[in-house]
Amino acid sequence: WVESLGLEKVEELREERAKLVYDTIDSHPEFFKGPVDKQYRSRMNIVFNLPTKELEAHVGGIRVSLYNAMTIEGAQAVVQFMLSFYEQNRQ
Repeated sequence: WVESLGLEKVEELREERAKLVYDTIDSHPEFFKGPVDKQYRSRMNIVFNLPTKELEAHVGGIRVSLYNAMTIEGAQAVVQFMLSFYEQNRQ
């Protein structure tokens, strides 16, 4: 799979997937709390917290894993879930 796409394309897709999720986190800092300084953020495993432990317990842990096989559409689906959850639970 990597050989057929080439390393440059794999890296481009990894950056695009991570940007989708991090842009969502950064757009709603009052709700999605990113504990990792931006310069140290992983493009593969994205962690964040929610405003309350009760909300975190509701979703059972917060980590988005964007492994190489994750498609852009898969990352977009994660973002759509995050935004829906945000809309339903923001105060």
